[in-house]
Amino acid sequence: MLAAKRMRRRAAVFVALFGVVALLSGLSIGLSGYLESASSTGARAGVAGLRGIEAGFRVVTPVARDAAAQDARIRADVRDAVRAGGSPVAMIVSRDVVSGNAIAFDRAAGGPVRSSVASIPDLPSRARLISGRWPRNAGEASMQADAAASLGVKAGDRLALPSGAPVTVTATWRVSSAADPRWLEDDVALSGIDLDSSRGWIVIDPSLWTATEQQGLARWTVRPDASRVRADQLDALLHAPDAVSKAVQRDDPQANVQVEGLLQLGIEPIQQNLRAAAAVSTAPLIVVGLLGLITLLELAGMLGQFRSGETVLLRARGTSPRRFLLESVVEGLITAVPAAVVGAALALGVSSYGGRTLEIPAFAWVGAVAAAVVPVVVLAITAARSSRDRMLPSRRGARPLIRGGTRLRSTLAVGALLLMLLLAVVSVSQFLVYGSPLAPLAGGGVAIDPLAVSAPALAIAAIGLLGVAAFPLIARGLERWARRARDLDALALRQLARRSRSSLAPILVIVFAVSGLLLGACYSGTWLVSSHDTRQVQVGTSVRVTASAPLPPSIARAEPGQTGAAQVAREDAELGQDIVSVIGIPADRIASAVVPVGGAVDPALLARRVTVHADRPLIPAAATGVAVRFPGAPPDLRPTGGALIAVDAVGAETNVNLLPAGDGLEGTLPAGAAPWTVHGFDLLLPDLPAGTKIPLDVQATGGSSAAIRLDASWAPVGPAGARIGAVPLSGHAGLRTLAMREAGYLMLQSVQPESERLPVVISRTLADSAGVSVHATATMGLVSKGGTVPVVVVGVVPVIPGIASGEGVIADLAALQDAASREGLLQVSSGEWWIATTTPTAAAAIARAESTAHPEAVVALAAPTSADRVLESARVVVWIAAAATALLAVLAITSGLVAELRSREAEARVLRALGASPRDQARGRVREWALLLGVGIILGLVDGAVVCALLVPSLARTAIPNAIDQLRTTLNIDLAGGLLSAVALVATVLLLLAIVARAVRAQARRPASALGDSGSGAER
Repeated sequence: MLAAKRMRRRAAVFVALFGVVALLSGLSIGLSGYLESASSTGARAGVAGLRGIEAGFRVVTPVARDAAAQDARIRADVRDAVRAGGSPVAMIVSRDVVSGNAIAFDRAAGGPVRSSVASIPDLPSRARLISGRWPRNAGEASMQADAAASLGVKAGDRLALPSGAPVTVTATWRVSSAADPRWLEDDVALSGIDLDSSRGWIVIDPSLWTATEQQGLARWTVRPDASRVRADQLDALLHAPDAVSKAVQRDDPQANVQVEGLLQLGIEPIQQNLRAAAAVSTAPLIVVGLLGLITLLELAGMLGQFRSGETVLLRARGTSPRRFLLESVVEGLITAVPAAVVGAALALGVSSYGGRTLEIPAFAWVGAVAAAVVPVVVLAITAARSSRDRMLPSRRGARPLIRGGTRLRSTLAVGALLLMLLLAVVSVSQFLVYGSPLAPLAGGGVAIDPLAVSAPALAIAAIGLLGVAAFPLIARGLERWARRARDLDALALRQLARRSRSSLAPILVIVFAVSGLLLGACYSGTWLVSSHDTRQVQVGTSVRVTASAPLPPSIARAEPGQTGAAQVAREDAELGQDIVSVIGIPADRIASAVVPVGGAVDPALLARRVTVHADRPLIPAAATGVAVRFPGAPPDLRPTGGALIAVDAVGAETNVNLLPAGDGLEGTLPAGAAPWTVHGFDLLLPDLPAGTKIPLDVQATGGSSAAIRLDASWAPVGPAGARIGAVPLSGHAGLRTLAMREAGYLMLQSVQPESERLPVVISRTLADSAGVSVHATATMGLVSKGGTVPVVVVGVVPVIPGIASGEGVIADLAALQDAASREGLLQVSSGEWWIATTTPTAAAAIARAESTAHPEAVVALAAPTSADRVLESARVVVWIAAAATALLAVLAITSGLVAELRSREAEARVLRALGASPRDQARGRVREWALLLGVGIILGLVDGAVVCALLVPSLARTAIPNAIDQLRTTLNIDLAGGLLSAVALVATVLLLLAIVARAVRAQARRPASALGDSGSGAER
């Protein structure tokens, strides 16, 4: 009964304790469940976003005699080998059979057809018809459309297998999507051509395999079921190819088992994203945990202070320390256990109200239990200490309460401060060494480093403690200031100075709260800006559309919100010892199609640097051909053939054959996207004596007969260092020989002094590794084009847009094509369209439209992918943790405020007796608390600013997928969140000050009989 009365008398403290425990328990359950659910959602999105060869793996082995038993056995091996937590990981397994070699089919009309064959049961659901209809019986087959076109096979053709069994080709097809994981980027499925240049497939019914007279290779394509993947299954998926291969080999040691696919490369970035999200989320939660512990200690100390008088009286009446300890434990359990349950229930309820089912990990319940147990332990320790305090007589006759071991506690406090500083220095150093909370492992990969991940919390605590330790010095300054103040202004300053030690706890929690809010605002702003910039650099524009086949010019049509579009060629290039990407984009479209990124990508600068001024006239859109005339040249010295080098409207380069016609050459333009641009002439010349002049005139033919004017910049060109024996013709497009020239080909292009070498802009990292600088000349190899082109470096920039690593080369597309032509390399053609928009909404609308119009194309947006959005959860957790820190601080400060008001009721009586009005007392106390809160806020801002400047850029960079080294991560503030936090902070301070003013006025107005020492309640 006495214990219940004691609890009722201090109900405010127990209510605050209940709120702190409920908050900590709810955060443990809610945030852990949110992170776990976000991780699983991110894992599913990441796996669903995998494309091509990184989306699965394939097990290949010869078909067994009992094919059905072999299929069942391998599917069982997949279930048994790919497991996590004792349960199989959901996998999708597709089986097909292909021939190891091409098979000769007899054809009634025409020669035999050599093609590889396959049996693909799910083909109609993974491919689209190009012609004909899908087979309906065993006597019908289908064929890959590109292979059929190259071999002259069309729907309706009858073929005969080697055994003589007839089949009728009823359909030609192409895969629905080149990125479909079902195909794992199989060359035959995608292009109809295998690595050995054989064609295929002709897809036949499985019952006809014996008629092929080949054993066949059975292939099981295995890919994760993205809709059922969990985060804890990713490690099993990482090792799945090896595990399944070993299981199959173990079942059939004689089998020749091969494994294809790169699932590991697809899973590793997903795991890295999840680890980054967990690491970033852990850092602010440690801040919450530290502040929660400080708040619990403050509440327990406050309770002991309130009960000091009661404790003395009860001890005098014979109550034992054990009884005090037992009652404190009971009080703690009565308060903390229901609070923990309520907090957990609220967290679960809020999540279910939002329509989301949380996946609660086991450690979350451990956190909830700890939130209930720690307060009980803290209350018990406080009660044990209070019950053992001793009473010593004083000179004035009173018996003040003297705590034993004061000197020891002071020494321990200094030691604890030094230990905290040491931990902070070590953790921050560890964090800065790694550049993130993730530490590399000896066997590869990364893991969360406990010390590094604690760096933000320890740094905030250490700096805050230093500031609090310096507060007594501030208090001395306030006391000196008070000597010059008057009336109650001086009293407020003296009270704050004399109570400097009791003010340390409120100041510390304010420092934590302000630092936490500033950390949240800075992390949020830094991550948002940096992740956006990184993705923008990687994509290069707002929407990027990539396809193996040339895309139509209609893709560049103006859409609402579109600011520009450009065709782009991407080639692998070798500069120095590095293999990088070279981006070819029309210089006059860079400014409109490339999206700028502050401090990294300046489209206008890039355009100026790579521009090459050359005469490349357009062929009228109505024209179907061209005629080349050589006015004034003797007939026997005129070119006898050659080619017109032309580029269509989508950037596809082609050579138009020029054949003798009349007094010149004529050629017919192929089907393509008009209008065509003239890039050069590769003319077959006879033996020419020295001084021969051959002028060029070009005219459109077909639907237009307009003259195509060439200026005097057109001149003979050749590979770098080659002697061509000819020079430009003065005042006219053409050439003049310098000496006797033997018959052969000679190329003419529009040549400017600056176009002798291809002007390129390169990334800073590439410049450093290749050892080149601005104005340096070099030779750049085009890996797939069979040679090199001479280049001159006209600029070095931090990153090149459109490249995942930011490292590479950018050049004008037309100049790149001309340089490759001069060197006799294979043609360079565009395979991408870059489309810039004004808003993300417009970009999303264009991306949807292009995906629908071109299902075979890969459409990339300069926005986070679904797999990357798991990192957004870290930002959410940082903000929630910041808000929780602020709420804990409010609870702690409010409780301290209540304690302070009750303990100083007698002071109000004395001041009232001395003539101080209630209003004057309220104003003085408000000033006192305003100074206290102001000092805490200032220290918190300093603390947060130092921690944010040191750690936030690296912390935010940890949560950026595929971060680019040369793209600097700068500190930014989330203005919306920061402003909201500032408004909430100011409103809370004003509310607390209003409470102080109201309470002090009420105390000052009470009659003397109603006032008393709050600590004497037990005696009355």
